[in-house]
Amino acid sequence: MALLVREPLCSRVRPRALPPGGGSVRGLLRDCARELNVPEESLYVKCNGRLAAGGDALRDGAVYSLELRLCGGKGGFGSMLRALGAQIEKTTNREACRDLSGRRLRDVNHEKA
Repeated sequence: MALLVREPLCSRVRPRALPPGGGSVRGLLRDCARELNVPEESLYVKCNGRLAAGGDALRDGAVYSLELRLCGGKGGFGSMLRALGAQIEKTTNREACRDLSGRRLRDVNHEKA
C-alpha cells in the first residue's frame, strides 16, 4: 500500500508508504514539512488536483501534491486599470494607418481631395 507525493518546486513524484491505520492528510503534511525543513503553515496539500482537508484519510494510490503558500496582495489592480483607461484620450486620427494595399490613409485622402 502506497501513495504518491509531489514535492513543492519540483515535478518529482515520490512513492510513500501508507502509514499503518491509514493516516491523515494532516500527518502527511506534518511529516513532509519536517523532512523539507519548512513550517507546516507554509504548505497545503492537494489530492488529485483538489484541496485536501487536514482531517481527510489518506487513500491508497492517490497523488498528493504539496504546494507552497504565497503571500497575496490586497487586490485592486482591476479597478486601477479601469481608472487608467478612463484617463487615456481616445484617438480618432487614423491618417497614419495603412489600407489593405499598404498605402497610408493620409495619402489616399490627399489624392481624393
